[in-house]
Amino acid sequence: MSEQVLMPGGSIADWETFGRLFVGSSHPLFSQLDMDLIHISEMGVVVHATIGESFKVSPDGSEANVGALTIILDSIFGLALFAHIQEMNPIATINLKTEYVGSPSVGLELKCNASCFAIDGKIARMRGEVRDMNSGTVLATSTGAFMIGTAGPSFFSNESA
Repeated sequence: MSEQVLMPGGSIADWETFGRLFVGSSHPLFSQLDMDLIHISEMGVVVHATIGESFKVSPDGSEANVGALTIILDSIFGLALFAHIQEMNPIATINLKTEYVGSPSVGLELKCNASCFAIDGKIARMRGEVRDMNSGTVLATSTGAFMIGTAGPSFFSNESA
């Protein structure tokens, strides 16, 4: 894996610093998931997360919205793809399928992993899962497809790519 990534604004950072910024709490949604990067390489990413109060769906917090798991997976799929292709190319989720096999709760500590297992042209195929950090129980598995090099906004300017 290359040691550095060119960041928006032209600064240079190592991939671990980039990953920590990517899942950091400066984004309002990510702050509710308290995500922290554990590992990043071209083989994939591992993130620790804790589901925040804003995802509560039961009065006592015993149940959290499963959408929190999809948000985590979609986000870390993007990070894993950047690490895999080793460049900051605009990407877009074009397909995401999440199987919920457990129920999350507010405050639950999660171990989340994602990797890119295939690239065909401009389409990357991703897979990942979310587990209860303490018991190891799988709460969700997911696969997704991402387009690489979309015509969306560039990471390096206010213009479209």
